[in-house]
Amino acid sequence: MGRIRSLSRSDIPSFVEVASLAYPGMGIFTPEDKQKLIERLEKQTESGAKNLFGAYSGPTLLGGMLLHDFRVNFLSNQLDLGGVGFVCVDLLHKKEKIAKELITYFEQYYREKGTAIAALYPFRPDFYRKMGYGYGSKMNQYRFAPKELPKGASKQNVKRLCEKNKGELHQCYTRFALKNHGMIERSEEDMKRLFQDPKNNIFGVWQEDVCKGYCVFSFENSKADNFISNHILMKEFVWETREALMELCTFIHSQQDQIHQVIWNTQQEAFHHLLIDPRNGSDNLMPHVYHECNASGVGLMYKVLDIRGLFEQTDTMSFGLGSLKVKWCVTDSFANKYHEVLVQFHEGYAAVRDDMEPDVTVSLSISEFSSLIMGAISITSLYRFGLVQLSDDHHLQTLHQIFSALPTPICMTGF
Repeated sequence: MGRIRSLSRSDIPSFVEVASLAYPGMGIFTPEDKQKLIERLEKQTESGAKNLFGAYSGPTLLGGMLLHDFRVNFLSNQLDLGGVGFVCVDLLHKKEKIAKELITYFEQYYREKGTAIAALYPFRPDFYRKMGYGYGSKMNQYRFAPKELPKGASKQNVKRLCEKNKGELHQCYTRFALKNHGMIERSEEDMKRLFQDPKNNIFGVWQEDVCKGYCVFSFENSKADNFISNHILMKEFVWETREALMELCTFIHSQQDQIHQVIWNTQQEAFHHLLIDPRNGSDNLMPHVYHECNASGVGLMYKVLDIRGLFEQTDTMSFGLGSLKVKWCVTDSFANKYHEVLVQFHEGYAAVRDDMEPDVTVSLSISEFSSLIMGAISITSLYRFGLVQLSDDHHLQTLHQIFSALPTPICMTGF
């Protein structure tokens, strides 16, 4: 393959031609559909936070990708995060390792920018795990009748929002993101796009003249021959206070006359405790009498590009209170890199130290390390599954104490 370079505005039509065939499920077939995608990509890349890149052989575009410059809440630290999406390869050049070369370029691009973490949504999890990406939190899809949500005393502070409320919605999202590990920053323009989808219904709850929570949902017909029976598809649900949560739940609860089920995707692991009856209506049982309540899937994957840099940028009290000097030996076979970093954990803080002997050496792959540091899996689970090696197993309990404080990541941003 020849070279990978940034795409100019004039290159976007060629990218759309490749992408439309690489993702036939998007339904980008007509000249009108392609023009809409061209215009969307032109607008997205205007700010400089999103950039298109293409892989060429001479003048021929073989594949491409869209890179995203994000800011993410990493254990209460606001860090840069590199995202990649829209990875596509021309049908004539499949199985020529073009996707691999694109991802290699993506990682090096962000390493050179000093970005310590990368993330992507995988078209095949196994493909990207081999490249060193670790699983993040699972997404859980619940299906339940509106009456299963708790009914509070009031929904009087809930109101329907319109585009003029985008600033208040953005402020609410931002406050929520700053308190939740894994959340990606959004601009006010990002929030404006929620209102531009005609299918979206957006409701917010106000406390003392401040938006303290909101939900975004659309309707879906539940039966082809019954126009008054519908589902609510919950797309986004944010709350800052218990009072805001209860009012929004009461609002959804009150829709039961024409809503058959609420279909709610969430990364909140304890969500089923909120529901009166969490069963999804399938009546399926798993041994020995476990009622099916949700489907779950793996999605967003993370990769730490620079372990030393990540710890150096993490300057808040992010870990548990155990004290231990840990030498990390992490293998990234895809990038042909071997990370060896000594970190001292003390009173919740982590500091890179090269001037002391470690208490324990921890050896694992970059994919498992990435899942561990993002809080998606515990060190104890990695140990039990044989996915991590310790030079001295007696330190496992202290390691667990240090890493058990990590929250699981939440992300509501698609890319």
